[in-house]
Amino acid sequence: MSPGEAEAYALLGGAYQGQRMPAQPGRFLRKAVDLAPGSARYQDLLAEFYRGERKFQQAVPHYLAALTASPDEVALFEGLALSYRELGRLHLLRREHRKAIEAWERALRL
Repeated sequence: MSPGEAEAYALLGGAYQGQRMPAQPGRFLRKAVDLAPGSARYQDLLAEFYRGERKFQQAVPHYLAALTASPDEVALFEGLALSYRELGRLHLLRREHRKAIEAWERALRL
């Protein structure tokens, strides 16, 4: 495996998540993000990992980065909104839900 391959690190992170080894997935998913910071997919995988670990504050910037790369991805808004809910940031939760609905409506028009 070439250390420059973000996809390989993302796959490793996913494999370790399946093995329930708490420290390893985050390490490999962070490496994938470091190698391809503009990738919505890798940012989302890391955000989902943090949310699954109940590290909502750490998840938020990765959802935001993923949305920068993929602004019409409804699932990203949902993950961000759920993280905001857990953090008690209800005004941001409502804002992200509105954006998710707008993104969904745009997708339906295509």
